[in-house]
Amino acid sequence: MNKSLKKQMTSIALPIMLQNLILSLINLADVFMIGRVGNVEIAAVGLSNQIQFLFVLFCMGINNAGSIFIAQYFGRGEKDKIKTVLGITMIISI
Repeated sequence: MNKSLKKQMTSIALPIMLQNLILSLINLADVFMIGRVGNVEIAAVGLSNQIQFLFVLFCMGINNAGSIFIAQYFGRGEKDKIKTVLGITMIISI
């Protein structure tokens, strides 16, 4: 790989890694705060964290798929289809 490609990949990957780290730290803080209440409460927070993680994965998958379609339509110069795909992706994510 050449250096410019590595630099571009790093500039894309670092914010994603930082976002996942922050999300994990928030979930960890939730478990620590609830830890003094009881075992059932800790289990409930753990289950909710798993549901949140699945939701984030779903949204990332939808957005990545939309990005692929948008890149293809941009390459073809079909701007009306870009707006359609962007709108559908945003509605599903929201």
